[in-house]
Amino acid sequence: MCKLSEIEIRKIRNGDNSPFNRLYADNYDDLIKGLRGKTKSKYSIEDMEDAIQEAFFVITKKVRKPNFRNDNICGFIVGIAYNKLRDDRKKTDRMQGFEVDEIERYISRKQGIHDEDFSPKFSNLNDEQRRKVDIILKALEKLSDNCRNLLTKLWEEEKNLEEVRQELEYASNRVVITTKSRCVKKLRKEINDLLNSDKQK
Repeated sequence: MCKLSEIEIRKIRNGDNSPFNRLYADNYDDLIKGLRGKTKSKYSIEDMEDAIQEAFFVITKKVRKPNFRNDNICGFIVGIAYNKLRDDRKKTDRMQGFEVDEIERYISRKQGIHDEDFSPKFSNLNDEQRRKVDIILKALEKLSDNCRNLLTKLWEEEKNLEEVRQELEYASNRVVITTKSRCVKKLRKEINDLLNSDKQK
């Protein structure tokens, strides 16, 4: 059963969160399986892992309260992660016109390296397209250097996975793919935040 021992609970309440490492490692497969079933496999493994990690932060606060119920913690974690994924999906769904392929298209053409009808200065863009470009580029600047460098090499410089792996010294192409997925998720969040801020003006 997915439970913490009384000793582990006391450790957590004393500021030692290491018992969660044990709980996560021992129950990882069940957590992913439970979340995959609840979401009907609509999300990537990376998104589910991120949601589970965030659920552990919530659980940490719960454990420190005296009325904490130490039963089926994994079910509780899966429930929190599921709600987190749904909230993120709702935010993403509100980002109309900002699918990943469109973000990639605008960034990759930022310097006019592709079609002749897409100039470096965006002279041929209508107001709505220009607004999208501005928001995407502002969001890109808000990312960490690692994410910005990775996406720039993949999208703007159009390098393949192996070239990016070597230049940025990633351990494998799989790590490049996983990191790209998480960076894109962060980029879309930044875009969404900028869109919401723009609407409030």
